[in-house]
Amino acid sequence: IVIYNSKKKFADILLIDEKNSPMGAYYGGFINILNPESWIEKDEDIIERFMNEGPVVHEITHLVLDKK
Repeated sequence: IVIYNSKKKFADILLIDEKNSPMGAYYGGFINILNPESWIEKDEDIIERFMNEGPVVHEITHLVLDKK
């Protein structure tokens, strides 16, 4: 799992548009995740929001399906 602190670097690595980038992506055998501080507002409960809406489980599912 690779975590990016920069939306620009995340978008550049995945060859996607920075403005419409997802929170995570399974690409090239890696799970790529955008740092939750980049998409969760400072006044929100970061742990609760990440656990409920974060991309990790979704991207791991792509990895598992790819390996099958």
